[in-house]
Amino acid sequence: MKKIFLCVLALAMVLSLFSQYDEKQILSQQANQMMVQRQYNQAETIFLQILEKYPNDLNTILQLMQIYLNLNNGEKAENLLNQYQRMLPQTTYSEQRIQLLLMQGKMDEARAETDAYLSLHTTDASKYRLIANYYERRNFYDLAIELYERARAKIDRNLFSLEIANAAMQAQNPPKALREYLLYMSSASNVNHYVKNQIKTIVLADSTLISEIATASQNYNTPIMNELYANALVSIRDYPRAL
Repeated sequence: MKKIFLCVLALAMVLSLFSQYDEKQILSQQANQMMVQRQYNQAETIFLQILEKYPNDLNTILQLMQIYLNLNNGEKAENLLNQYQRMLPQTTYSEQRIQLLLMQGKMDEARAETDAYLSLHTTDASKYRLIANYYERRNFYDLAIELYERARAKIDRNLFSLEIANAAMQAQNPPKALREYLLYMSSASNVNHYVKNQIKTIVLADSTLISEIATASQNYNTPIMNELYANALVSIRDYPRAL
């Protein structure tokens, strides 16, 4: 009789755990759907409901943090981060804090936090990309380029050429963007049509930059670089040299 009772008790506990898991999963799915639809206030309400029942759920904390960052609600983001700082892994905490500081426009603190973070990940290219992306989201393109170039100095001098080129375009620096696009294409196995169109945009705005493409075509002398040069010449209607 005692064994039966213990079995029933164990089964009840298992069923209770499954019930809680199902409830959490359903609520998380609902909140994530709200996030996809950018209905952040509704998503916040559901995530707070989850956090009330599961106060140690890291994913829910990070989702709430993302909502507050998306809404530029610095007060809620800072309160949440301070409240759960001890629960977050140090790397995760630093990543969230950098985003918060950038949103608040506290650039000196953001850069100090960035330096401390990257000092622990000096040869991890993915960390440089992640943090640079935070800067780009807040339109700090020049600072993002600095981070990409710091990664080059530490890891590989040809790293992040496409990322730097795109950031340079956003920063209204076409000459730098062109150099980086050409560097990226110098090792490409196929023509990247997005890059080709970006180069076309650059030379249409400033035809004098065609000389940069000519030099790259001569130096690398690959079919892809030659095609880029010919396409750029056609863009500015210099048909004789394009032939």
